[in-house]
Amino acid sequence: MFRKLLHEISAERMDAENPLLPPFFYQQQKAYSFCMKFAKDKDVLEVGSGSGYGTYRLAKVASNILGIDSSELAVNKSKEKYKADNLNFIWSKIEDYRTKQEFDVVIALQVLEHLEKPELFLRKVAAILKKEGLLLITTPNSQTQSYNENPYHYKEYSFGELRNFFSKYFREVNLYGISGNSEVRNFERARKDHVLSLLSGDRFKLRRFLPRKIKQLAFDLIAYLNRFLYQQRDRRLNREILEDDYKIAKENEPNPIDIIAVCRHLR
Repeated sequence: MFRKLLHEISAERMDAENPLLPPFFYQQQKAYSFCMKFAKDKDVLEVGSGSGYGTYRLAKVASNILGIDSSELAVNKSKEKYKADNLNFIWSKIEDYRTKQEFDVVIALQVLEHLEKPELFLRKVAAILKKEGLLLITTPNSQTQSYNENPYHYKEYSFGELRNFFSKYFREVNLYGISGNSEVRNFERARKDHVLSLLSGDRFKLRRFLPRKIKQLAFDLIAYLNRFLYQQRDRRLNREILEDDYKIAKENEPNPIDIIAVCRHLR
């Protein structure tokens, strides 16, 4: 029961039916919409399928799609909730996944920053991706998002770091940014001010000495409570931030929230 509760309040996992969906959910929907054109009529693997709603969206255009996630609870819930003839879910870490199948497209949204050894992820992708296949990833932009000290993240990347990292494995790397309109920018500014205000209470940065699991639990609880604040804000404004409030542009767009990498042609 406690394990299920922790899963439900996790700041890193969102369910499409959660009544307290924050803007981050719709930000990710923008990324899924971007991925759909690449997934059309392809054999697709989604790494970090989470609660399965995005994998199910992709199944509407893909030839076949497999969602893989390290959470047994998330995979069981996905299997129960989302069903299609061309859709399947597997419980496994990507590093441990064994298959002879090769995929046209591998998608990993908000996964890279969670990996302690991201090179193992890329080696696995190289092993299961077709030679002319495509890797699509999103990850937080370190230049705009690292202020919140997310304890689930091992490393956040800049555009330059991502290009250097992926260029070791792919001959073509194109980078994009996810940003938003004035509503989104106001939300991001308020969110940053709130986080920095909370962190300023720890003048001596004693949080550095807390166990990682404790920091994650505190992060989840604060994020969960903030979802109520987001909902109240939307009611006051009589407006909710939705997918159309986000846009995707080339990497020279100023101050994007997330980075998208589109990587082609394995070396």
